[in-house]
Amino acid sequence: MQLKKFVSSFLSSLFIFNIFFITFVISCNQCNKVGDQCISSDSCIDSACVYASVDYNITTSKKTCVKYGKLNEKCYENQCGDGLFCEFDIYPPNESGTCRNARYSLIGERCTEYKDCSSFFANCVNGKCVSNGNMCYVNFDCQYNYYCNSTTFICEPMKTIDQDCIDSTNCEFGSFCSKSTNKCKKYFTLEENDECDVDSQFECNSITSNLYCSSNSKCKKYIDSIECTVPTYDSSTCNSFVNNSICGCDNKCHSLTNINIKNKKPIDDLSNCFIKNKCTFIRNIQSSKSCIYKYCSSEYCNYLSLVKGSDSYFSDCSSGDPIQSLHICNSSYSSEDIDSVNNSIQLHSITYITLFIFLIVLLLF
Repeated sequence: MQLKKFVSSFLSSLFIFNIFFITFVISCNQCNKVGDQCISSDSCIDSACVYASVDYNITTSKKTCVKYGKLNEKCYENQCGDGLFCEFDIYPPNESGTCRNARYSLIGERCTEYKDCSSFFANCVNGKCVSNGNMCYVNFDCQYNYYCNSTTFICEPMKTIDQDCIDSTNCEFGSFCSKSTNKCKKYFTLEENDECDVDSQFECNSITSNLYCSSNSKCKKYIDSIECTVPTYDSSTCNSFVNNSICGCDNKCHSLTNINIKNKKPIDDLSNCFIKNKCTFIRNIQSSKSCIYKYCSSEYCNYLSLVKGSDSYFSDCSSGDPIQSLHICNSSYSSEDIDSVNNSIQLHSITYITLFIFLIVLLLF
């Protein structure tokens, strides 16, 4: 009897501690529910982080978590679920769009209607996406291995290594436009104090020289962690170290992307797959009908894991691994699954432990 009382008391205490621990973890990791302020979708609990909009009934100027849109549901920007695209009937949009499996085909690829084409300027002619005079707004509007000239808004062949460029969108995948020479250079070739683009992860030589692009646009030695004062969405201390970072509850700066890449194999693998299958980045990469989904899914997912990095500060905010849970990264999903996206939320393993302990306590009583 005494043993039973001891076990019951112990398990009850453990149950209370477990609840406290869950609350603490969620609070510390800055996980945000629908309607809360956010930094990126990584910090939202199974929802998208979007800018303020009257359509969301949001009055703050900060980003806010909103639920993912399912197939055929209304949307106001890129908030649709996995494999879907927020398609508007009129551009520029004057009302809400609809989440659809659309905008997945390059110029020359198959289509059934113009909305299947990644390019906003393309038409679907005889079952293929056809360019309208090579007009474009961004690279997504161009055919494979072409870029959009930001002056003429006409698609032109991608620049290769050592060719003149204006910005990195001109250069073929695996290279960037050097700010100091205005020529395309291979990834990870800049050395210490070279000028770099603060929004790029691939310019400074992080592979062998342990460099990253600092907020003053210079390649600097990577520092493992920067201390900051309190968790804040301003994060001015952290952003003086690197762009797109946040001060966490552990009083350390956390970058939203991997700024210390040590292995470029995933980039090379994706580049080779692009060349072999004539794939490239499009508006709806994760559509089950896209070139990348059909031919380069594993390479693409390894690339995503690389650029996201290993910082797990926001990892508990998703109901699963945010990359491996993507349909394109999970071979158990079929095309039909993507067309019926429901984004159901799974319980965390820690919640299962709590329920199990609770049941034991009930049985003992």
